[in-house]
Amino acid sequence: MSYNKAQAEKKWLKWKNAEEQQLREMGVDEEIIQRLHTYDWEVFKSDRRYYEKLSDTSLYSVTEEKSRSLYTVQELIPSRA
Repeated sequence: MSYNKAQAEKKWLKWKNAEEQQLREMGVDEEIIQRLHTYDWEVFKSDRRYYEKLSDTSLYSVTEEKSRSLYTVQELIPSRA
């Protein structure tokens, strides 16, 4: 599954609004809340850039190669034809 920016941002905003509400109820200065918001937004953007570049490895399947057992030294030496 690829990274969904809109879904991640919606989830982040919901979390951030709840956190800011708690801070206001505890009487934290509005300037500090704004500085925290700005900092957290920069962290979110950094994470978003990382996850957007992260390749989705579930699209690739692992294929098994047949292993060949060697029994003699002659099998290791390429034939000269």
